Amino acid sequence: MPIRPAARSLWLTSRLRLARLRVGLQMIRIRCQLVTLILACAGAALLPAQSASTGAIRFFGTGSGGQDRVRIPIDDNATGNNTSSPADVGAVGFSVDFWIKGDLAANPSAARAEGSYADFNWIEGNTVVDRDIWGSGNHSERDWGISIAGGYVAFGTGRGVGPSASVSFLAGGNATDTLNTIHGGTPVLDGQWHHVAVVRDYVTGAKRIYVDGALDYEVSGVTNDDLSYPDGGVTVNASSKDNPYIVIGAEKHDAGSGYPSFNGTMDEVRVWRRALGAEEVAFLRDKVVAGHYPGLAGYWRFEEPSGTTVADSAVVGKYQNFTETPANSTGTLVNNTAGNGLRVFATANAANTPSVSSLPLPPVTLGANRVAVNGTFASPLFATHAPGQPERLYVVQQGSGGSAQIRIFELGNQTVLPTPFLSISGLNTGGEEGLLGLAFHPQYATNRAFYVYLTNNSGNNEVRRYLRNATLTDVADPGSGVTILSLPHPGQSNHNGGWIAFGPDGYLHIATGDGGGGNDPSNNAQNTGSLLGKILRIAPGTSGNATYTIPPDNPFVGVAGADEIFAVGLRNPWRCAFDRQTGEFWIGDVGQGAFEEIHRMPTGGSGAPNFGWPALEGFADNPGRANDPHPVAAVPPIADFGRTMGRSITGGYVYRGNAISGLQGTYFFADYLGA
Repeated sequence: MPIRPAARSLWLTSRLRLARLRVGLQMIRIRCQLVTLILACAGAALLPAQSASTGAIRFFGTGSGGQDRVRIPIDDNATGNNTSSPADVGAVGFSVDFWIKGDLAANPSAARAEGSYADFNWIEGNTVVDRDIWGSGNHSERDWGISIAGGYVAFGTGRGVGPSASVSFLAGGNATDTLNTIHGGTPVLDGQWHHVAVVRDYVTGAKRIYVDGALDYEVSGVTNDDLSYPDGGVTVNASSKDNPYIVIGAEKHDAGSGYPSFNGTMDEVRVWRRALGAEEVAFLRDKVVAGHYPGLAGYWRFEEPSGTTVADSAVVGKYQNFTETPANSTGTLVNNTAGNGLRVFATANAANTPSVSSLPLPPVTLGANRVAVNGTFASPLFATHAPGQPERLYVVQQGSGGSAQIRIFELGNQTVLPTPFLSISGLNTGGEEGLLGLAFHPQYATNRAFYVYLTNNSGNNEVRRYLRNATLTDVADPGSGVTILSLPHPGQSNHNGGWIAFGPDGYLHIATGDGGGGNDPSNNAQNTGSLLGKILRIAPGTSGNATYTIPPDNPFVGVAGADEIFAVGLRNPWRCAFDRQTGEFWIGDVGQGAFEEIHRMPTGGSGAPNFGWPALEGFADNPGRANDPHPVAAVPPIADFGRTMGRSITGGYVYRGNAISGLQGTYFFADYLGA
């Protein structure tokens, strides 16, 4: 189902739900009752590419009177841990990331060298995030926070409480325990938006600063003891009333001019209960993530309209906007933008699991042009065109009774040629089996070669090469079929994959399912010795009995694993597509019972991305494999969605037509809801 010339996109279905996606989770859903074959689903309101959020919060550096800040509750000072406050992090590894914009003149704190905990250097910059503790006892050892000093990011922590913190700072220890505050070297106060992430790695005791997705500074081996807010609470008085909060935008205790607050704009503040890796920081910085993304503790998006007055002490819950507006509040949200995320609103339920909901959207106008009457095709699954033939579609019919066909549909006169282009018998058909995919060789006009993906009558999948008839251009030579790749598929009839296409690199890409059964019982998707649950990449032969060769840059060439593999960790990638402008590879992967996934592979990526199945389903742990560890460096989807929005993602295409400029770069996809 490739994009046709101009604005036309082809969809084949009995009942589809169409959606359009940029980067992030928010999508527009358009429920369509369709004829068997339609063209041109266009004209709906769209979310723009790399859309910036529509709001940000402006802090003015007041630094007194409890003003000009956002307070996030992390404990109620009662005995025991407040489990309803997931943003209380620090017992193990944690991360904080956000977007920030400001200028140096408004934030004049001097740059400082890395210092000891006794120097408390991080809090002497213009404070951006403050989670220190004021009061008696050893609580200062649990402090942590972020500031901007001399235009650079400063991140500091206390020594922590635990086995390695044998001498407390308040008792005179730790005075020479250096590098508890680290300072970056990349300027972030230049009047432009910058993404900042800080990470505390519990395993190594390291601290890291990232700016715009790149590592700015790190030091290892400092401390890995407990920095979380004390479970038993802390005595609160007039000077320490903000102890049980994380405060954004200000030094939380109004301690005076020596501890200034931030003057500038922030957005997209996220707190994580684990240490993010470098690749995750780079990947996630311009993404909106789901509430069930592994390790996400809290997410605050400042999306109110310009000029909205909000409480300086506004209580902000997980995935919530401001909920209180006291009379004495100052601080005004301004219509600045940060990041490339889309707007996502959600509320925390009783189990602290946010549920994402769609935004109110303007009325959608949907146009559907019928190009073939009902009954023209039997079980059509896919359509494409041959190189140099934009005027006709080759429609793949799944088949029945062990036979299947490819038919030619002429777009100009909207007729189907009476003679099938190719008829194949000896198949398993029905259910998820049959004739499933078709791809024409880039040099089809001269070498006559094309390839199909099918299920043979033994239940195994094959990629076969056929040739067009040497003299008759509208039919193939049925006797020319050669099996170039066999994919054993024992025991189950579902999860066959079936999509094939040539990429911009000239190689044939093949999407295979995990072999079927619930939760990948054979562990095929993570087994690099198996070709199931993968994206494969080969250079197929075009004549005679030639099968295929391996592209030399495939990730498992020369190392353990099947040379054909290009990506791993997929369940049933039903339909994929290449962005014909950027070459990016989009994958629609059908979920088990909770989430449908959309993946995007960048152009020129190295290694074999591992998309995490079966340990992960979407951003979440797969409950059917609850004890499975996450694959190392698992790549999350660019988006997922649950059963309230769909049931079985079909996949789709990135629009690159010329008719509707506002749709440029939009990924259209469908979801199959059944008959």
